[in-house]
Amino acid sequence: MGGQAIDLIVMGFVALAAIVGMGFGALRATSGLICTGIIVTLMLLGYAPLATTLARLPGLNPRVTTILAFGLLAIVGQVIAVLTFQRPLGPLLGLLGQRRGLRRLDRLLGAVPGAIVGCLLAGLLLAPLAVAAPALGLGPALREARLASLLLEGDARFLQMARIRPLLQTAADTLALPSPVNEGEAGRELPFSVAATELAPDPAAEAQILALVNEERARVGLPALEFDRALVPVGHAHAVEMFERGYFAHESQVTGDPFDRLADANIAYLTAGENLAFAPDVVTAHRGLMDSPGHRANILSPKFGRAGMAVIRSRYHGLMIVQLFRN
Repeated sequence: MGGQAIDLIVMGFVALAAIVGMGFGALRATSGLICTGIIVTLMLLGYAPLATTLARLPGLNPRVTTILAFGLLAIVGQVIAVLTFQRPLGPLLGLLGQRRGLRRLDRLLGAVPGAIVGCLLAGLLLAPLAVAAPALGLGPALREARLASLLLEGDARFLQMARIRPLLQTAADTLALPSPVNEGEAGRELPFSVAATELAPDPAAEAQILALVNEERARVGLPALEFDRALVPVGHAHAVEMFERGYFAHESQVTGDPFDRLADANIAYLTAGENLAFAPDVVTAHRGLMDSPGHRANILSPKFGRAGMAVIRSRYHGLMIVQLFRN
C-alpha cells in the first residue's frame, strides 16, 4: 500500500463522516462537536488532580486511577453538555422541522461539522497505525501520505499542548519507542521523519545524560568519563540524519558505521563505541540503555576515558541520543 492509497482511504473516511453529518444536520452535528469539546476539555483539565485524589484510596493502582479519572470526567462532561446544549436545542430542531427550506440548508451545512469530526476520528485511528507501521512494512507509505502525515502531526501537537504525554508514557515505552540497537544489529524504521529545520541540539540534556553515565560508573568504582567536545558534532549529524530519513540504526547508508563517521571527522582512537537511544526524556533513555547488556557494557567499560553526548530534540517526537565513547 502506497502513500496515495492511505490518503485516499483517509479522504473516503472524512467524506463518509461529512455525509453522516448531513444526515444529522448542521445544528445537531455542531452541537455534538461542541459537547465533545466540553467533555475533552474537562477531562484534560481535571484528570490529573482527580487521579491524585483517587490514588489516595487504598488498593487502587495508579494507572487504574488515571483511567478511572478520565471515565468519571467523561460522564460529568456528558451531563454538563446535555444540560447546556442539547436540551435547549429541542425548540430549534422543532422549528427546522416546520420549515422545509431551513431544514434543507441545515442538512447541507451539516457536512462541515461532519467532516471535522471525520478528521478528528481519522487522526485518532492513524495513531496506532503509526506505532505499528514498521512491523507492518507501512513506514515509507505513511511518510509519503501527505494528508495522513498532517493528521498525525496534529496528534503530536495536541499531545504536546495538552501535556498528557506522561499518561501515555508507559504505552510509548513499550510500543512507539525503538529499543536500543546494539552495534552490528539491524536498525529499525521509524514511522515518521522530521525536517532538519524542526530539530535542535539540547545541551542541557547532553550534560544531564553525561552526569547519569558518570554516576553509574562511580557506583562500580570506575573513573568518570571526560567530556569530549570533538565527538559531539559527529553524534549530532547522525542524530539529525536518523530523524530526517526516518530510521534508527548505527549503520547509515550515507555515512557508514560509527567508525567511518569518526574517521571522516579525523578523530583518532584505539577503542571506540556508540550507544543510540530514542526517548521522550533523558531518564527514560538512560534507563533503556542500562537495561540493555551491550549498551550497559559501553557505559561501564574501563577501556573508555572520554565521551561525547549528542542530543537532538524534536519538538513533537522526543530526543534522539547518540553516545560516543573513545579511549
